[in-house]
Amino acid sequence: MSDLWPKDIARTALRAPVTILREQASLLGEKTQYLVKAEVTTQSLDNRFNPSKAEFVHSFYLSAPALDDYRYQLFAITHPVDLYPVDFDLDEDIQKELLPKNGKEALSAQTQEELVDILGKILNSGKAKRVVHALLAQHPSFESAEAVSF
Repeated sequence: MSDLWPKDIARTALRAPVTILREQASLLGEKTQYLVKAEVTTQSLDNRFNPSKAEFVHSFYLSAPALDDYRYQLFAITHPVDLYPVDFDLDEDIQKELLPKNGKEALSAQTQEELVDILGKILNSGKAKRVVHALLAQHPSFESAEAVSF
């Protein structure tokens, strides 16, 4: 039988949005000495009436293991199987901070570069910092603001 697939079928420079999210999640744990962690969960939304419209949903949570694994959903993204566009579902305060006009607009990334740019803004938002700081402050072994640097 002949191989009809292209020779370069397994080569790609693309990084999946979930990979980018998981990389950032692992960095938070390192920065906070794992007192606060981030985790990413994934769901696939099948569209049995139109399979080409199936989507993936990745939720980004901040969690505190010492607080009975309390989790706070900071945002979620949705994208089709071919990765872009990526639509963001943001925490209400982050939505207002990043889209101050009326907070009702939607954020969407058409490329990997746009995804990284928007993700950077979310992770540097005042709300993200406040939630991380609040979770740190409730940890029994957390001593001071100098204990962890961002």
